[in-house]
Amino acid sequence: CSVSNGVKQSVVLSSIPFTVYIDEFLSRLSAGKLGCYIGNIVCGALGHADDITLLAPTVSSLKYVLNICHQYAEAYDVMFNSSKSKLLFFGRSDSRSCVHVPHVEFNVSVIELVNHDKHLGNVIG
Repeated sequence: CSVSNGVKQSVVLSSIPFTVYIDEFLSRLSAGKLGCYIGNIVCGALGHADDITLLAPTVSSLKYVLNICHQYAEAYDVMFNSSKSKLLFFGRSDSRSCVHVPHVEFNVSVIELVNHDKHLGNVIG
């Protein structure tokens, strides 16, 4: 099976070219400084292999981060699979019922709002 774009899945050495390829994307996200702060460190994305988790403190920040994703995808001919994307909202336990979380779109698809999801084998939510 040949691969004309991207890296072959389930091949041990595929993670190295993917890491080099995605480094510019993570640098762009970092430059935006729109992630969640832990002290004075900004954490806007967590990545492992081809799984990337975006962190944003507000819906408007998330939309800006998704715009960075869109620009990167166009510039580097990358396809992000929005059908695998999920939106988790964290806040006070009573805040979700009080606050309307507007829909968030990426690649002309609405990202599904969920209470929990499995990421790298761990249930989050």
